[in-house]
Amino acid sequence: LVPYKDFLLGTTEVMFRDLDELVEIVNLFDGRKVQIYVYNSDSETIREVTLVPDSKWGGHGCIGADIRTGILHRIPPPRKNVAALNHTQ
Repeated sequence: LVPYKDFLLGTTEVMFRDLDELVEIVNLFDGRKVQIYVYNSDSETIREVTLVPDSKWGGHGCIGADIRTGILHRIPPPRKNVAALNHTQ
């Protein structure tokens, strides 16, 4: 995961609407693999990332990353011209 550039969107079954939904999935999959869709604001693409949450890894939390929410941590608007992209397809 890329700090300040990657945004966790959800799984194949759950879209993260708030931090509580992410926490629920992380706790549910403690010690097991879970596929998470991640949006990167630099490349403006979505990719699948495999996380293995582990509450026993020795640090704080289960995934080894700080998670932030709120107005300062929203997905930025696209920089690419969507109309131009649609025209070239």
